[in-house]
Amino acid sequence: MSRERWTHEDERMLASLVERKNRVTAANMVPLVKLAEELIKETTAGNLAEALAATAEELRDALEPFDSGIRVAPNEWDKP
Repeated sequence: MSRERWTHEDERMLASLVERKNRVTAANMVPLVKLAEELIKETTAGNLAEALAATAEELRDALEPFDSGIRVAPNEWDKP
């Protein structure tokens, strides 16, 4: 039985994947940062909830690339 070894090819693949992850993450951050900056400029503590509600669709779309798909279990307040 031979030991598993980390190879130069593994290291090259890892570096390539890390570079791609960083590039994709940076590109996906652009709309989220833009929306966050707009909210910061136009929002006060008193109207934060209203501002978030008004931009819910844009916020959902900007956050979509970061969505893990994990959802919390419904609780008693979610029941009609």
